[in-house]
Amino acid sequence: MYSDYYGQFASQLPRQIDAEDPSKSLNIDAILVFNDPRDWALDIQIIIDILLSSQGIIGTYSSKNNNPDLPNRGYQQDGQPPLYFSNPDLLWAAQYHQPRLGQGAFKASLEVYMIGDNPESDIQGANSYKSPVGTKWSSILLKSGVYSGGTPTWPPKVIVEGVKQAVEWSLAQSRWPLCKTPFKVNFVITKQNFRSLTPANSYAPCSFKRRRVTCRRNPLVLSPPLETPPPPSKSALKKAAKEREKAEKAAKRAAQEQAAAQASQAADFSKHLYGPIPDSADKVQVLNLLDLSEELCEKDVTVVARVDNARVQSAKLAFLMLRQQGKKMQAVVSASDEISRPMVKWIGGINVNSIVKVTAVVKKAEIPVTSATVKHLELHIRKVYLVAQASHMLPMQVKDAERPPPESVTEEVESEAPYVTLKTRLDNRVLDLQTEASQAITWISSGVAQLFMEYMLKSGSRWISTPKLTANASEGGAGVFEVTYFKRKAYLAQSPQLYKQMCIAGDMESVFEIGPVFRAEESNTHRHLTEFVGLDFEKTFQSHYHEVLEFAEDLLVFVLSELKIRFKKEIEVIQRSYPKAGDFRLPKDGKALRLKYMEGVALLKEAGVDVTEQERFENDLSTAMEKQLGRIIREKYDTDFYVLDKFPMAVRPFYTKPCPDDPTFSNSYDFFMRGEEIMSGAQRINEAKELEAAMSAKGLDPNAEGFEDYIGAFRQGCPPHAGGGLGLNRIVMFFLGLPNIRLATLFPRDPQRLRP
Repeated sequence: MYSDYYGQFASQLPRQIDAEDPSKSLNIDAILVFNDPRDWALDIQIIIDILLSSQGIIGTYSSKNNNPDLPNRGYQQDGQPPLYFSNPDLLWAAQYHQPRLGQGAFKASLEVYMIGDNPESDIQGANSYKSPVGTKWSSILLKSGVYSGGTPTWPPKVIVEGVKQAVEWSLAQSRWPLCKTPFKVNFVITKQNFRSLTPANSYAPCSFKRRRVTCRRNPLVLSPPLETPPPPSKSALKKAAKEREKAEKAAKRAAQEQAAAQASQAADFSKHLYGPIPDSADKVQVLNLLDLSEELCEKDVTVVARVDNARVQSAKLAFLMLRQQGKKMQAVVSASDEISRPMVKWIGGINVNSIVKVTAVVKKAEIPVTSATVKHLELHIRKVYLVAQASHMLPMQVKDAERPPPESVTEEVESEAPYVTLKTRLDNRVLDLQTEASQAITWISSGVAQLFMEYMLKSGSRWISTPKLTANASEGGAGVFEVTYFKRKAYLAQSPQLYKQMCIAGDMESVFEIGPVFRAEESNTHRHLTEFVGLDFEKTFQSHYHEVLEFAEDLLVFVLSELKIRFKKEIEVIQRSYPKAGDFRLPKDGKALRLKYMEGVALLKEAGVDVTEQERFENDLSTAMEKQLGRIIREKYDTDFYVLDKFPMAVRPFYTKPCPDDPTFSNSYDFFMRGEEIMSGAQRINEAKELEAAMSAKGLDPNAEGFEDYIGAFRQGCPPHAGGGLGLNRIVMFFLGLPNIRLATLFPRDPQRLRP
């Protein structure tokens, strides 16, 4: 638009800029933004530098900037140049009320001169624009375009002959006299108040005041004209000719390849059999890979699966390894009268992990496919449609994640094949879940919850759902997550313990819950999480708390025994990656091994473990002691599941019932798998006064918010009861012999991890 204006008035810099001190030869009198910057960061930085300068001299910084005693905190108070904008796009700004960004990251200026040749669009847009910040847009109509005379439908501010006259008129409106000499810039700029670069003032901490700026500083002197460059040498001409010839050949080759591709596409008689999946309302029976059997040989089937691998064997042959929930099957495509070569090539180039819908004929594999789950069958492709395309570069490969991680988080393994660490797996958990082992582990997790619920429902228990936002710490400990609950504090529940007991006081007799449990404990170990799935239950009893303890023992034996039966195939899959998965030992008589706490301590002492008096009565068994005891019991009793009863009172929570024969101990119990705890439970105090005294002894206020309702339930009378809380993730981990609980958790949370 301004090319003719630039052509007449633009000139060289008077002389070269002094790189060491540019202020000697260059200062800026005004900043004009005509169109989108090619390099926003650079252009914005230059503009900000000038706006923060002293007297518009490049390389200086005004001492008045950020001075709270000056107007506008000193910004634009030191003779800096004003900032003007031009915006080539009108209609979008006229059609939206809210402020819009012009010039990419810049905001439209407060005064705009719209030069256009179409009254129905350009002039209409300028006249229609109503700025929420008071922007004034002046419309200038050219005679050199669409408009050819007469009274325009949308009257402009002025009608001119050409662009040069429009620019001169615009400059005159801003009181910019044209320069009379190229040796000295001498003009006056007056503008209304300007806003900074965005409404939020996020690009420059300044606003532009009405001012008069006269540019007479450091007059610029023109440098002498440059000498005419010498003509190119013969070698330069020869080199240029070679480059031209090379470019011509490349262009010709590209044209030939494009023509060949177009011809191939035109001649592709199979293009309707592959590509992006078409919209269709037809119902097609889709089978799972494991549903395919020899009975379906020579029959057409349709499957939807991921591409585990794609490779082109030749121009006429390609292979796909399909993967579905960790199971794999080979598919083959070969060129024929029905299958074109372009189709073969396209199939062999599908990105790994993409989801495809395949219609194929089931055939017996001539040679067993050892890398597949389905080894004796393969699919001969007839159609392939892309359902969802995966990225070309994945953060990790599923086939690499099939190899198990090390025993510890930091351990590394030397291997020629790519190795995926536990951290990488968890960072890319969605891909890790696609492995066959992870798929099987999630089925085991689902099975534990299913079997727990099944047993509880058959026993006459009812499923409850308790609040996870509470007014107090569930067990009175410090390991709770505090959250803001409107204008007061709340806590994420450590357990449903208090509400389970309140339900018992409400005459529910037997209740259970499957839900999240939160523990704000800085425990970075292989078995601790800050959020896990709890399997909680509470029951009344008639004579002795061992009635509930025996119920819980039978519950666990049922769950673990049924896992071995119902999920045998999944366990075999997991065992290929984690060999301990198949060797969990249960009591042969079907009854859980139960020992008293002190009997467990005695076994440790017999094995040479030094257990002090303090460890016996004031502290729980350490993790090392628990594991040692687990190994002793496995060797002596041939079981990986056992129970310890009668723990010291000092290590149990306030609601635990003391042992009536010896108050040093309690009517409490823990369940263990492979020498590590999976459940803690006990008989609960059911008398209000005894409970209040126990709370006070632990430093808790029975009348505190959250506890008063709990205590109130016991004042109304509560029957004797006991219960426990199992960790689902730990059951899965120890049953399968996994090295880390995070492998048994869908999206684990620990002190270091809050995503994904």
